[in-house]
Amino acid sequence: MKMSRTNYIIFAVIMICISLVVFLITTKTKRQVKPTPTAEPIQVSSINYLDKVIISKDQLTIPVGESRTIDISTKDAVGRITISSSSEDIATVDNSSIWLESISNDELDTKTITVKGQEVGTTALIITLDDVATFNTEEQLTESFTIIIEVQ
Repeated sequence: MKMSRTNYIIFAVIMICISLVVFLITTKTKRQVKPTPTAEPIQVSSINYLDKVIISKDQLTIPVGESRTIDISTKDAVGRITISSSSEDIATVDNSSIWLESISNDELDTKTITVKGQEVGTTALIITLDDVATFNTEEQLTESFTIIIEVQ
């Protein structure tokens, strides 16, 4: 059986269309693959204030009834830092005030606070440098930091 030139063109167009449809279907399927969620999101962000006060996290996700920790460190700084939750119905902290004392740029003084999820919701953890100064120059450090706490 002999095919005409028109039949060859129609056959080629049909094959191109089929290939395009197969390509689009496989591409769409690949885009829909989602990674398996982990038990807790990886938290990599931290807060660094003038390289004198370092807070290990800038946000935190906690399941109801469980606890997570945040490290607060000073370098060449001494003083009192207060920690409070804007809604203790949602999350509480184990220590509302800590004293940190580092007398050089080569030394970190670190304290760990524990945050406990009480009920589902979002709140702010407020960390305030109340009476903190650099050790060597006695420069006052006055700042407040907000860490978002999501209890699930």
